[in-house]
Amino acid sequence: FLAMLDERFDERLAQIERAFASDESPPEQARHAAAEFARSIRADPDHDRLFLEFASYALQEPGFREALIARFGTLRARMAEIYARRMESYGVDPPVPVDRVVRMVIAMADGWALWSLLEPESADDELFESMMEIFTTGIGALA
Repeated sequence: FLAMLDERFDERLAQIERAFASDESPPEQARHAAAEFARSIRADPDHDRLFLEFASYALQEPGFREALIARFGTLRARMAEIYARRMESYGVDPPVPVDRVVRMVIAMADGWALWSLLEPESADDELFESMMEIFTTGIGALA
């Protein structure tokens, strides 16, 4: 599972890099990154179900929990590097530290993914795209 998760995280980072490489505005980039994330979730819904099972297992097994948390730490650090580079290229000084911005983005993505599994008709892709666009617009406005 951990090897599969590493691969999935690498795919996510590549998606973010592709979205940020465009000439679009940051809110448009966020919307497109969210759309790509949603497509990948829809393409492999079993992955998120499996992830939830392993997350539950991690709550009970400290060794596995540490391994899982370490991988999330690596993901967050790599995302923070990507976000920091992009904000710097736009001359944006984030209103909160970049690592906190990343944690917010991950929390929104995970929450949307969970509700997509539980109640797919109310957590459509447009909801996630709008959420990320609004969040990015808000970060820009506060900066």
